[in-house]
Amino acid sequence: MRGERLTLETTPLEAISQMAENNVGAQIACLKLLANGDAIDPGLSPDAGFIALLYLDELNVWGERLNKFWQDVCNQDEGVMFAILRAYQLGELVGVNQNTIDHAIANHGDGINTDAVIAAVKEYLPNFNPAARAHST
Repeated sequence: MRGERLTLETTPLEAISQMAENNVGAQIACLKLLANGDAIDPGLSPDAGFIALLYLDELNVWGERLNKFWQDVCNQDEGVMFAILRAYQLGELVGVNQNTIDHAIANHGDGINTDAVIAAVKEYLPNFNPAARAHST
């Protein structure tokens, strides 16, 4: 694993490059989070997509692991990814923590019930809308 960490001074382009580690699937995940984060999670911040990347960085989810998270756990859906990251950030809603995320990545999504995660996050954050998109992507 690399030792670098994203900071609030990291530009979005730098963040994509650092997080994706030349993995195309990971690049797509980063782009989708950045493009639609504000629409999905309007209460987080004006830079919700970038904050999601900071959570991924904190969880050591980069490169191929990010691609597996995107494809196997989140079914290539940035709304699902956002919900899992928010469940983690909000204090392990429905058991989402570093260990369950690591296990899900290693085991093709096993251990995370995405429907339960989305429901818990929506209950906690009424404006959270995993289906929202800023524009067609």
